[in-house]
Amino acid sequence: MEPTFAAAIKHIEVMEARIRQQTDAISLLKVVGQDTSDADRRLKLLKFALAEMQTQLAQLAPTDEQAGAPTWAVPFIRSTSPQA
Repeated sequence: MEPTFAAAIKHIEVMEARIRQQTDAISLLKVVGQDTSDADRRLKLLKFALAEMQTQLAQLAPTDEQAGAPTWAVPFIRSTSPQA
């Protein structure tokens, strides 16, 4: 796995942990009867950021064709693939 891709995966894991922590914080605020609007807003932002990161990361992943191709063929496949 490419170092950049591995680092991105690690960052996604960190974001998932933050989402779990924020969810737990919201639960605690509810138990003690406090306002959760700011905490809810943070949770929505964390979830949005995670979804965006996952979308961007998916675009970096090689296609099945690229992953199965010999190394010499990858530049050729990219140059002949139709542009999106």
